[in-house]
Amino acid sequence: MTQHLTGELLALSAGGKLTHIPYRGGMQPLTDVLAGQIDLIVDTITVTGPAIKAGTLKGLGVSSASPWPSLPGVPTIASQLPGFDVKSWIGIALPAGAPSEIVSRLHEAVGRVVNDPEFQKKLDLHGVRAGSSTPEAMKAFVASEVKRWNEVIADAGLEKID
Repeated sequence: MTQHLTGELLALSAGGKLTHIPYRGGMQPLTDVLAGQIDLIVDTITVTGPAIKAGTLKGLGVSSASPWPSLPGVPTIASQLPGFDVKSWIGIALPAGAPSEIVSRLHEAVGRVVNDPEFQKKLDLHGVRAGSSTPEAMKAFVASEVKRWNEVIADAGLEKID
């Protein structure tokens, strides 16, 4: 889903049009672009990074506002489309009403793990960056992402699925 919407945002930002080809996920989009069956893919570094590093796939741009450390030489999309900034993210959630002590303990534990330099080195090998925030900041971030992607869905004329 993130890849599809990032492609839509890219097309909207560039004033162009891309044809979305739905896949069930996995490696098939990469296989098809390498075989010349499709022209381009918008996918994660975990999928595309090894092929870019091997020279079998040309990295045209990373969607983060800053260059990505594991893909030196691949420019940011923002270098051509200022303000473009998309990063995949994963959050950890608990049921509403979870005891504050549990929320606090989990927050501290996650913070220790994601801020551990050795853990980050392992993630770097896969093109992944980790960070932590407060539960309040995560709630605000999720709300802003929902708003942002709903606008992309509307602007691209996509059917919204609730």
